[in-house]
Amino acid sequence: KLRFVHLRGDRATLAARIAARRDHYMPPTLLDSQLATLEPPVGAIDVDITLPVAAQVEFIRRRLAPGSPSDGR
Repeated sequence: KLRFVHLRGDRATLAARIAARRDHYMPPTLLDSQLATLEPPVGAIDVDITLPVAAQVEFIRRRLAPGSPSDGR
């Protein structure tokens, strides 16, 4: 079964991360238009990007586990 993960962050967090990147294809000036266009996927596993990466991975693993509320059963 195919599952999507939506990495969710607020504008300030996203802007800070974009500003910290070097030689990236997306200029910071596009952030507002990207957020205005974004349609969060329905039924995706929604993950807060401010959590530590290990916590994000554990959250996703729990959601994918058989019998979890979002495993699609």
